Amino acid sequence: MGAARRVAIVGNVAGGKSTLARVLSEATGIPHREYDRLLWRGAELLSDREATALEQPWLAEDIWIIDGMGAWEAIERRLDRADGIIFVDLPLLQHCAWAAQRRLDQARRGETDPREAVLDLETLFRLMAITQKRTRPKILAYLEAHPEKQIVHLRSKTALQRMVEDFRKQAVARRARPPVAG
Repeated sequence: MGAARRVAIVGNVAGGKSTLARVLSEATGIPHREYDRLLWRGAELLSDREATALEQPWLAEDIWIIDGMGAWEAIERRLDRADGIIFVDLPLLQHCAWAAQRRLDQARRGETDPREAVLDLETLFRLMAITQKRTRPKILAYLEAHPEKQIVHLRSKTALQRMVEDFRKQAVARRARPPVAG
């Protein structure tokens, strides 16, 4: 993301946003904040007002990586404050496949994420379709209206995987560097 100091990573559910954010954080040393962790208190979804109040300190920071979605107003606040934006814009079926696989893997391990337990797969798939139909066009319009921002638009699984791998290599190189003497 070049010189970006505030990076918003947005995209549909189960698209690899958090994984990408974590490796970008490791590669750059920029703190990572996961909006979904803020939005949920156990299995309870916070109100927009509560989430906004909790998010404000994050947005006030000088450097951050925030991944996640939420209501359009929350997304727009992050995009407005960000100087770098990564839009994970994969085909809807890819998001659905990854969501189903994640649920299957969790079931095999005997794990349950309280946030995901609230949403059965059918509801989650409906949410993904709504996000694709309503939120995706808003994000695309926002990106077009803000060419001054550093924008990465990931349209394929291959492009996403390549970016994750590149950041992983950068993170390894960063950890291998000797500390700077002060």
